[in-house]
Amino acid sequence: MPNTFVDQRLRLEMSDRLAGVMETLPQELRGTNAAPLLNIVRELEASSIIELGVISAVTQVDAEDRQAIRLQRDILADYHDRRLYDRDRTHCSNIRRTLTQVGKAAEGSGDASQLRVVNDVLRPILGADEVLLDDIETILAEAVNAITAMDAADRLTDVEAAQREFAAKMEPLRSDIKANLARMSALTNQLIDEL
Repeated sequence: MPNTFVDQRLRLEMSDRLAGVMETLPQELRGTNAAPLLNIVRELEASSIIELGVISAVTQVDAEDRQAIRLQRDILADYHDRRLYDRDRTHCSNIRRTLTQVGKAAEGSGDASQLRVVNDVLRPILGADEVLLDDIETILAEAVNAITAMDAADRLTDVEAAQREFAAKMEPLRSDIKANLARMSALTNQLIDEL
């Protein structure tokens, strides 16, 4: 799973850069572009929210409740098998489409060049659909394996061990995802204030 950690760090770095760019945009540009910029931020959050939810589904299930474990296994397996995450995830085409709305009000002015910086910051992710999808699929596959092992275990100690092993393996990734979502949340609040 090493690529997932790298990709999460890329998203974390990008959220920092995007937040920095937003802070340097003049007030009037943030205000006139707040709605499309907010759409971009929400789109960027989508995959991270799925990943965090999938990790939490395994780490927070009650290890003593066999029925809850079985239900969570069925839910995660269905989400994986039917590829339901594909509709919920970040879609780079949505970001690209929204970027065309950014700066329309500033076209023809010197301020438009500052908005192009937003496009430059987002450029690395505009073609990253496959990477984002791979991240979710990798995490989901790990989660399904872990919850299946928990369900198959006969002893509570084995159930708890499988849960702890998964939690430990996911902790660095979970920490990165939470940090990314915290940055995006701060940016969301800033943009909401501009609306």
